[in-house]
Amino acid sequence: MPFRAKLFFKVVNDGYLPFNYHHPLMGWIYSAISRRNPKLAITLHDEMKIKPFTYSDLWGKNNGMNKKKGFFYRKGAKLRFIFSSWDDEILSSFLNGIILDDSVKIADLEIRLVAVKTYQRTFESDCEKFVLLSPLILSVPVKRGEKLYHQYVSPLDGLFQEVFVKNLSKKYRRVLGREPAPVHVTPDESYVSKKRTSKLVDIKGTRIRGHIFPFKLCGDPDVIEFGYYAGFGERTAQGFGCVEVCTHDREGLRVE
Repeated sequence: MPFRAKLFFKVVNDGYLPFNYHHPLMGWIYSAISRRNPKLAITLHDEMKIKPFTYSDLWGKNNGMNKKKGFFYRKGAKLRFIFSSWDDEILSSFLNGIILDDSVKIADLEIRLVAVKTYQRTFESDCEKFVLLSPLILSVPVKRGEKLYHQYVSPLDGLFQEVFVKNLSKKYRRVLGREPAPVHVTPDESYVSKKRTSKLVDIKGTRIRGHIFPFKLCGDPDVIEFGYYAGFGERTAQGFGCVEVCTHDREGLRVE
């Protein structure tokens, strides 16, 4: 059965976490997997088109902000995030790899792992409400002249339901080798109509727009469970589309 891990860190020395830290965080994750399971790391990087794992943003109370350098954290500050995978080999390899590190640098911020908690969740209800812990990326191809571009889809877009389900069904089909049962997604309209959900992320010069908001997913519990562990939307293996059930929202990431 797939499972998840909550990872808790402490900042080693005063430092800044840049606003766009996704690429160095992703590099550390792949490096940890590679140290424990080099063959799997190569498969993930070069061969596996659909990577059934995701992880949240890094969360923690910062001590200030610099427009150029990012968020400032003092020594001893706490950071945490969730790593989730449909394939338990991926998560096991990652966890076994990170224990080899005394500390790790995410860009210029040095952090030390202080605790790991693994957990599982089964889904029996045909409806679940989720909150995003990292931006959801959905897009459709648009041709402008001779070039093909990505047009990002927001939760208020008329295409949202179709694109969301198509993406989830494609991943389910590729990973499990069978046709998924129908599901239906409903964004929390009262939230998205009042809050700014959009977040622009820069990964090595590529600007990606995603959205963070609550939504309800109804249908086959097996498909719902797959999305919960593997992530929703595009670029999940780069740290997008990670969710938690709404009864365990972002506050559920706090150190107990």
